[in-house]
Amino acid sequence: MDAVFAVLGSLSGAGTLARLVTSQSLTDVLPPWALYVWGALLLIGSIAWLSGILSTAHNGAGEVVIRRVPILVLGLSLISTVTLVYGIAVISRGGWAGVIAAIAYFSVSFGTYIRRWVIINRLESPHD
Repeated sequence: MDAVFAVLGSLSGAGTLARLVTSQSLTDVLPPWALYVWGALLLIGSIAWLSGILSTAHNGAGEVVIRRVPILVLGLSLISTVTLVYGIAVISRGGWAGVIAAIAYFSVSFGTYIRRWVIINRLESPHD
C-alpha cells in the first residue's frame, strides 16, 4: 500500500511542477512559488519514500531490514509535511465543510510521522 501511495504522490508532485494538475485549495491559499515548493517536496518525498520501501528485505531471523533508512525517514518526513499543508489549505479554503475532507490528509500526515518516529526510535534503542 505504501508503494502505491508513493507512486501516486510522485505523479501528483510531477504534475504540479509541470502545471498539468493543480489543487484549487492550494492555488487559493499558497503563492505561486510556494505551490512549486510544495510540488517539489511531494515529488522528492514520494521518491525517497519509495526508494526506502524498495530497500527492505527479510533477514534470516525473520526481521525486516531497511537498507536505506535515512532516505526512508526523509521521504516520510516530507510526505508528513506536505499532507499537513494540504489539509490546512483545504480547511482554509472550505471552512468547516473542509474539515471532513482534511481528516484524510491529517491522517496520512500523522501516520507517516508516527512511522518515521518508530523507525528512528528502533534505531536508537539497544537491541537484544
